[in-house]
Amino acid sequence: MNTGSRLAKKLSIRGNTVAGVGCYSAVIEKRTTDKTVIKIGTTLTDPWLQYYESVIVPLKGNPFVPKVNSVREFHGYDEEYYIADMEVLYPTANTQLSELCREYITGETSLSEFREMCKLWEVSNVKDLEVALDTISVNTDCYTHEDACEAVDNSIDWEHQELRMLDLHDGNFMERKDGTLVIIDPWCNVDMADVESLDIWWDEQRHG
Repeated sequence: MNTGSRLAKKLSIRGNTVAGVGCYSAVIEKRTTDKTVIKIGTTLTDPWLQYYESVIVPLKGNPFVPKVNSVREFHGYDEEYYIADMEVLYPTANTQLSELCREYITGETSLSEFREMCKLWEVSNVKDLEVALDTISVNTDCYTHEDACEAVDNSIDWEHQELRMLDLHDGNFMERKDGTLVIIDPWCNVDMADVESLDIWWDEQRHG
């Protein structure tokens, strides 16, 4: 068990509320404030760090990407992890819009169709949403499982560890209190074989 995993688990048993757990990270609510949360990542190969550098920082102020106050990376002798301080977000029920975003990025929906649906649903700041989705798209290495398999087959061992595959399932969309959709984590690694999955631990905690 690496340091990031141990830290997440230690915080969870000290009375802190676990707001969410994914494969690479856990989000912990702070007892001192309800304005921000702590995201603890168990590895520095988490594609969320690439999302932070390639999309969140360049698009600071875009309402469809999360507001992140700080990211600290910790480099140990044989293990690495990170801690991010970011805004509080909530599960979204707007699956129609999240599905439209997925279809636009993958090319199943054209730009004109995308704009038409956003207008019909009265989505605010549509241009900002386009920019966020286009920026994610140009930084995506693989869009499908087939793309990922081909990329792994055509790369040497260390190269494919950095490749980003699109992973826009419903859990990777959240929203603010005002209902604004936020894309929290659009990518996963193409090769998950050596990833210590934190969500397995969380399932065990909830279900015994």
